[in-house]
Amino acid sequence: MLPEKLCDDICLLNRSKKVLEGSLRQVKSSFGLNTVALRVVGEIGLLNQSNLISKVEHHSDETEVLLNENADPQELLKQLIASGAVVTKFEMIEPSLHNIFIEKVSEAQ
Repeated sequence: MLPEKLCDDICLLNRSKKVLEGSLRQVKSSFGLNTVALRVVGEIGLLNQSNLISKVEHHSDETEVLLNENADPQELLKQLIASGAVVTKFEMIEPSLHNIFIEKVSEAQ
């Protein structure tokens, strides 16, 4: 089971040093929502051309898009629709504790 399902408060440690602590909600909200899970029918070439996007990962039945800092996810949705794509899923994804930990440890080095 994921820690997100078990914990209200967390403390992340790296090499016996505290990296981050607080309520799970507080920690996750401080990292923002910058990833979108998409399911799109039609051409999605726009994802490789948009200045809103820094990374695209294709999975078996959906695409995960990492937005650039300060990019508006609603603008991405508008661009997709304007390109003629049929969007069947558009979900903002919270960062996982794993991703938060990796980012915090990378900052400290």
